[in-house]
Amino acid sequence: MQIAAEIDRAEIETGQAASLTLTATSTGNLQSLAPPVLTLPDGVRAFPPTRESDEKVSGGRLETAVRWRYVLLAELAGSFTLPAVELPFFDPESASY
Repeated sequence: MQIAAEIDRAEIETGQAASLTLTATSTGNLQSLAPPVLTLPDGVRAFPPTRESDEKVSGGRLETAVRWRYVLLAELAGSFTLPAVELPFFDPESASY
């Protein structure tokens, strides 16, 4: 599984919002994959994400991409670093999470 993150703005002012998109791609079915829980610094609030998914068959294998879009709101002034996002999943090849 691959996970990518993209934010639409590097800087926002207090009271403004930015959009954070997290995308998980893998072979197989990801429809039951729960959205990542964000651990954000004080002063940044996230609203519940929207979810989109795409599926296609390529070379006889199902390829799935799931995207979650979060709206992040700056509630305080300052510089913030968003921590890495963890997304636990079961890897059938290694039979582990």
